[in-house]
Amino acid sequence: MRELNLPKKPFGLRRDTQGDWEVFDRNTGRSVVCDGRLMSGLSLDEADMVMDVLNGDHPVVHIATLH
Repeated sequence: MRELNLPKKPFGLRRDTQGDWEVFDRNTGRSVVCDGRLMSGLSLDEADMVMDVLNGDHPVVHIATLH
């Protein structure tokens, strides 16, 4: 797997075994799981957004639905 050379933050991006993108924990080397979903098999845009949120570089948007 090839890792992008990004600034050293807790979470990074790398190619998964299928050639898509995954978000991983730089400290453990393990793939990230969010809400029970493995953050692998993502497009570069999706993986970058997840990584930015986890690294605190992008605000999380909360959407409330009224019933």
